[in-house]
Amino acid sequence: MSSLHLALALGGDPTTTAAQWSQRAREAEVGLLDLVTLDVPAGPSGGTTGGLDAVRAATRLAATTRAIGLLPTVHAGASDPWSIARDVEALDGASGGRAGVHLRVPVPADESGWVQAVRRGWSRGTAGTGGTAGTGGTDSAAGPLVALPGRVGRGPRALPADAADLGFVSPRTTVDAQELVAAARTAGAPRHLLGDLVVVLDDDASRARARAESTGGRAPATAPQGTRVFSGTPAQLADLALGWRTAGLSGLRLHPADPDRDLRGVTRGLVPELQRRGVFRRSYRGTDLRERLGEPAVAARSARSSEHCTAA
Repeated sequence: MSSLHLALALGGDPTTTAAQWSQRAREAEVGLLDLVTLDVPAGPSGGTTGGLDAVRAATRLAATTRAIGLLPTVHAGASDPWSIARDVEALDGASGGRAGVHLRVPVPADESGWVQAVRRGWSRGTAGTGGTAGTGGTDSAAGPLVALPGRVGRGPRALPADAADLGFVSPRTTVDAQELVAAARTAGAPRHLLGDLVVVLDDDASRARARAESTGGRAPATAPQGTRVFSGTPAQLADLALGWRTAGLSGLRLHPADPDRDLRGVTRGLVPELQRRGVFRRSYRGTDLRERLGEPAVAARSARSSEHCTAA
């Protein structure tokens, strides 16, 4: 069985400070997680720049982390695809090839068009290595990763468009996961699907359940509507993760109910458990996020990532 991929959802709370985001991203990196998604909500005045604030916040995180992938959440329509492409590609350069974008498109039918428009905005410096970025050649997947959210349900309508590299889905059971994967094989979906999961972790399962019950079932703002809330031990979460992996998902995107306590439950409980079972890395190998996920990497980006590692 291939290794699991683990992502962390950061953000959602307008009171969270940049220092707290940085601390949590570094903790996720201690746990060797693949990537974080970062959702910067509107401030008290309600102002927003279409998610490009999240890109700027992720750029600050790039300076305080060394290897973890960074996917800011950007709202399509609130910003144009060219601005998104320009800012995310700058983030990719600043981070040594470990950037992407979590693109939220209001109308699901428009997802493919938005992904293609953003890809057309990537630097033409990738052209000549097999095609022109964003035009359907062999290089169409070049540039930073593009991720799309999923929707509630089991069938094709619950799947993000297959134009993306990475998609998030919200199964509640292993059977749901199996049905989503079966639908993906028929209708098309991103190559990598990660299951969203709210987690409440404790070494004692009864304490975890009690803490989950005390919240009244409320989920973090980062979690899509209908996301399952898991409460239990790291070993029990490892069992669930492996069940969903056997069903065909690539891994999990985790939404800690308590952003610090449950994150430590992931990095210092779940990750060691998965390592003992031989299904999770024990170190990072380079910084290029595409290579980490087994996606094609452009030679120029790989060279830039190596230069970044050497400089670090």
